[in-house]
Amino acid sequence: MRKTVMTFFLLQMLFTTSVFCNKHLDGYYLFVYFTGNQTSKQQICYALSSDGIDFVPLNGGHPVIASDSIAVMKGVRDPHILRGTNGWFYMVATDMDWTKGKWSNRGIVMMRSQNLLDWEHHTVDFHQRFAGTEAAKVNAVWAPQTIWDPAAQKYMIYFSLHSEKDGPYPQDAIYYTYANADFSDVEIIPKRLFEYPYPTIDADIVLDEAGIYHLFFNTWGGRWSITSAIYVYRFA
Repeated sequence: MRKTVMTFFLLQMLFTTSVFCNKHLDGYYLFVYFTGNQTSKQQICYALSSDGIDFVPLNGGHPVIASDSIAVMKGVRDPHILRGTNGWFYMVATDMDWTKGKWSNRGIVMMRSQNLLDWEHHTVDFHQRFAGTEAAKVNAVWAPQTIWDPAAQKYMIYFSLHSEKDGPYPQDAIYYTYANADFSDVEIIPKRLFEYPYPTIDADIVLDEAGIYHLFFNTWGGRWSITSAIYVYRFA
């Protein structure tokens, strides 16, 4: 079922940002975030910046989209927002409440909006969506992000997957799938994005002005027993 959410909090946010209207709001950066591990803090907040460094929280720092209205687990983490090639805004988030356990996450939230106020939202529960496949055995679908794939002419969603040690994803790794046309579901069983010998999470893909893609991700372990590090790949 298609759902639309409009929050009262965002009306206050709109009033707050109206001061920028005469300064070309398109030139500002919107930061979408959550604030902690408590259920009340795993909600979507907005902050605005003119330089990408100093951000001002909107709505007094309070949530602008309530997680219990959009998520199966009544909590969302790791929100990522993308302005699409068609003018729409696309947001994805981890459908999870940390208080229910580290391995309690079975899917993601997919959202889209034309104005940052009214959001169509859908959840993808991997246990149900991919029933009968290995993807239904996940216990973590973390930090989803979206990027336009010009070759496929679709939005690619990528994230890390994990399962029990005897399952198909015993070590965190980055996988991807594609969103359908109205951003209400995913189309294919997740595929491995790249091979790496150690755990990988929190991936971020950035396309620069020269047409080079840069892949950032978090990892740990390895030959030097690194507890946490960020690696960068470049590919055309």
